[in-house]
Amino acid sequence: MKLGGAIARVYAQALYESAHAKGAAQERLDEVRDLLDILNREKRFLDVLFSPQIKLTEKEKLVDDVFGGSISSELRNLIVLLLRFNRHFFLVAVLESYIEIFQESKGVVRAKVTTAVPLTANDRDRLVDALASRLGSDVQLDEEVDSKLMGGAILRYDDYVADGSLRYRLARMKQKLLASNE
Repeated sequence: MKLGGAIARVYAQALYESAHAKGAAQERLDEVRDLLDILNREKRFLDVLFSPQIKLTEKEKLVDDVFGGSISSELRNLIVLLLRFNRHFFLVAVLESYIEIFQESKGVVRAKVTTAVPLTANDRDRLVDALASRLGSDVQLDEEVDSKLMGGAILRYDDYVADGSLRYRLARMKQKLLASNE
């Protein structure tokens, strides 16, 4: 895990523990997802939060004006805390980490598959079923399409990476051919 991810996870863990202690972990999850959706759609909002030309007090007021009573005081305070300690660049990572922590608490493993072309519904279902069987957990599968792979797939979950892409296989073949010529 990268340093930024580790820092984000600490803040997310604190938010989760606070929400869990109040029996509001699911509520907070819903808020976090809604906030992530907003931040992904409204990139200019993040630009304003990240701007060094805008004073901290103005950023805090903006958070209150935009979200008002639509987010919990815990989530609002987390955003303000990140702003005050100049860690606002971790906001999206903190929110994503909260989702991961919540899912881990429910026994859900988050996996990501990268393919050259989109998976069919049947292929997706088969992959999720195979992973769930292997891991003994429910699986949430995120999909990404990268045409540079040329074919095959790359699967990631936890600290595990399985690269079965055609690009990787060709690179390995090239290494072997070059090594045999030496």
